[in-house]
Amino acid sequence: MTAHASAGGAEPQQTAAAVRELIEAMRARLESAIEDRTRLAGELEEARAALARGEAELKKERRARAALEAQAEERRRIAEEAVAEAEALAAERDQVLEEITGLRGLEDQAALLQEAEAELADLDGRLQEAQSGRARAEARCRELTSDVERLSAAGEALEALESLVRRSP
Repeated sequence: MTAHASAGGAEPQQTAAAVRELIEAMRARLESAIEDRTRLAGELEEARAALARGEAELKKERRARAALEAQAEERRRIAEEAVAEAEALAAERDQVLEEITGLRGLEDQAALLQEAEAELADLDGRLQEAQSGRARAEARCRELTSDVERLSAAGEALEALESLVRRSP
């Protein structure tokens, strides 16, 4: 009976030891799960912060793009006005040239001819200034268009990043 009694006492002790081991393993798993949860929560916060920064940058880029588009539109309008003025100056120059041609035959109106030639020279200078202004305005328009395209590409890239961050678990 003693051998049976000591065998019967050992079995509950083994069961208790196994239960303790199981509890320790479960505690370790729980601690590991808590650590994983804490780490994942930190990563989630970092991702949210990155997303917020990305959204802020996207808004900033969109505002900059809108400003550049408005500026480009203003430059285009100025260029169109410069073209219209250049065309008007060219028409005025042509008219003055016609007047000069008519006045050259009249020697008694030589003073008037000199005055018209001076006006023509002035108009040519203004025309060249207008053409130069037009060329500068067109160059600036190309720069602004390039900036708008660059900002559009940056905005699309930020939207793609934002989409990737949203899809991440």
